[in-house]
Amino acid sequence: MIRLYLKQAWELLKQNKLFSMLYITGTGLAIAMTMVVFVAHYIKVAPIYPETNRARTWVLKSVSVQYLKTKGNSNWQSSYKLVRDWWYAMRETETVSAVYQPWGIEDFIQPDNMGADIKVEVKYTDPAFFQIFQFKFLDGKPFSHADFDSGIMNAVIGESLARRLFGTIDVVGKTFNLNYTDCRVAGVVKDASFLTSSSFAQLYLPYTSVTGYDNVNGGNDDLLGSYIVYFKVKDDAQGMALKAEVDELVRKYNASQEEKKLVLLGPDIFWKSAYRHGNAPLDWWELIRQWGGLVLIFLLVPALNLCGMISTRMEKRLPEMGICKAFGANRGRLLRQVLTENLILTCLGGLLGLCLAWIVLIAGRNWVFTLFERYGDSVPEGVDTIVSFDMLFSPWVFMVGFAVCLLLNMLSALWPAWKALRKNIVYSLNQKK
Repeated sequence: MIRLYLKQAWELLKQNKLFSMLYITGTGLAIAMTMVVFVAHYIKVAPIYPETNRARTWVLKSVSVQYLKTKGNSNWQSSYKLVRDWWYAMRETETVSAVYQPWGIEDFIQPDNMGADIKVEVKYTDPAFFQIFQFKFLDGKPFSHADFDSGIMNAVIGESLARRLFGTIDVVGKTFNLNYTDCRVAGVVKDASFLTSSSFAQLYLPYTSVTGYDNVNGGNDDLLGSYIVYFKVKDDAQGMALKAEVDELVRKYNASQEEKKLVLLGPDIFWKSAYRHGNAPLDWWELIRQWGGLVLIFLLVPALNLCGMISTRMEKRLPEMGICKAFGANRGRLLRQVLTENLILTCLGGLLGLCLAWIVLIAGRNWVFTLFERYGDSVPEGVDTIVSFDMLFSPWVFMVGFAVCLLLNMLSALWPAWKALRKNIVYSLNQKK
């Protein structure tokens, strides 16, 4: 039966070339816009190099201090004291890493050829960072705990930066000037994409090499500073135990204070942290309204247009439907036939839509993803955004693409087909006159 439907759908496609072309193109554009939205959000939460441990990673971004007498508050990130005394000492975790984000500091490399300084993106972190984020080392290894403890500027650099500075990736032991200070290369890694913001940098250094890394920010009992903290856990159960341990630390601290109160909404599992901004609670309904509404528009507007086209075609096919009914075909069988025929066209449009979405995402990789970020940074100068195979060719991408095809097919074909098939045999046969 399916074979017969396929054969008939192919014949109809050849007989009505203009209709088929418009239907496939309209479907393709709708699915392309929908898939661009889906892939952009998929990249934020899926296990993508080097952030393949996202399902086991918890993140603490924001720290808030409330002043009980003045009713004021201060918001920032974890201080060095919190990192050292609290987060590194957590029991319910496998690995803890902190990333230092000094405010207002820009980093430049001074090339040996005395050319213009090269602005680079530097991530100041610790050795555990390379245990949480699974970088592929092309040469060398991470800076050591001894380097970290001593504040030695032994760096891990990205493949692209290594080629730009030295023309090769075999550069372990070589030196360069960063902010007029000698840096030695300890390892070279395969580049992370700008889209994986937690791990992206061109250069990785021990945060202990930065002057003032242990300074207090604002004098709030050493609570506020410039550190984002990542916790790698064994499973979801340990993640919840970690959250409970953090809550208990905060409760004990607040019980000992009379003038201020520490407030943490984290740590959050990685996918949740990707949508949290600052120390405000997540508003899931806002996200659903914003992105769900956009996808609904992308699907409904084309579905209405396609519905009109199918209604017109069904009127022309009424005699055919009448003959089928006269020979014993029931309404359900004819409805399945029409839906299957349209699903084939919709799937062809879906393939076109996936290809269009991939073209848009690859060609516009340096700007299109910023449309989905509320407070997104622009791509740094000299950085080409990497859109990798596992970002675009995931089974989830194909599954969602097919689901969108099914939904669009039902929205556009079900009502006109059902309406046409409700008409009696005599009326349908008379349409041939």
